[in-house]
Amino acid sequence: SDLLSCKHDGYHRLSDPVGIQRALTYDRRVRTLYVLDSLVCKRQHRLEMYWHFSEKCDVQMQSDVAIVNSANAIVKLRWPGGLSGRIVRGSESSPIGGWISRRYDRRVPSNTLIVAGNITGSWRGLTTIEAGFCGVPEIA
Repeated sequence: SDLLSCKHDGYHRLSDPVGIQRALTYDRRVRTLYVLDSLVCKRQHRLEMYWHFSEKCDVQMQSDVAIVNSANAIVKLRWPGGLSGRIVRGSESSPIGGWISRRYDRRVPSNTLIVAGNITGSWRGLTTIEAGFCGVPEIA
C-alpha cells in the first residue's frame, strides 16, 4: 500500500476553527483508494466534498455510491455514512458547478459529485474509490 497524508489550516480563521487532514492509501491488490478525512472542531459545521469528473464520464447514483463509467474504466465511489450525495452538471444556479474548462474562456458541462452533511464536533469519514478496467484482468 502507498500512503499520502496532508493537512491545511484554511478554516482556522472561523470563530470555531476547523483543522482538516486527509490521508490517502492505495491498495494495488484490490485497486482501491481509501480517502480518510479528519476534521477537528467543536461546534456544528456544514461539510461538503466535491468530486470532479471528466466530461467524458457518465456518473450515476445508487444509494451511498456513485458509479462512474468511461470508455475503459468503471469506478465506484462510496462516501461516508451520514452524508448525502448529489450530482451537479452544467449548473448556472446555486451552486454553480459541474463544468470543466480545458482552455481559456471555454467550458463544457461535466459531472461533479457533491457529498455533504452537517457535523457537530470532530469528525472522521472514509471514502473508498474502487477501480475496474474493461479488458484488464483482476490482480490476485
